[in-house]
Amino acid sequence: MSLFKSRDWWNTKCGIDETFGAFHMCIASYENTANGTVKQIIIVGSLQGYLRIYDPKAPSSPETSCLADLQLETQLALPVLAVLSGRFNNTEGLHVAVLHPMHLRILRIVINENTELNSHCTVDFMYEHRLPLHGYTLIAGPSNVVHFTFSILHLDCFTCT
Repeated sequence: MSLFKSRDWWNTKCGIDETFGAFHMCIASYENTANGTVKQIIIVGSLQGYLRIYDPKAPSSPETSCLADLQLETQLALPVLAVLSGRFNNTEGLHVAVLHPMHLRILRIVINENTELNSHCTVDFMYEHRLPLHGYTLIAGPSNVVHFTFSILHLDCFTCT
């Protein structure tokens, strides 16, 4: 007899014949400013350039499709190497850092809640930083009270901050 019982709470299939890596998914806390509720969303990027945002809910049965949980699916122009979420600017909404091979792009995600229909999600481009070398992975953290610092590891082991 086992002390721990493992089971699937939520799952989905992301696209057809897409490639994903270890840094292609992040879980973000999104605070709704209208009613003050905080929910967890899942952000997934792929090497084919797709960015998807899911708002997972517990399924009523194992056969229930999770298609309603998909809030946004958009095709970006470049492959996604890594995604990170946080508050990278003083504007409202959730910010997502997307690492492309030669670019770091910051996107703003706004989820508009609607009581009659499902919520609606939009992505706004905020800014972009060109990289001198091909990026491989991305980490971020607060450098002081106001600013975030991004560190990008390149394939030749140089770090660009």
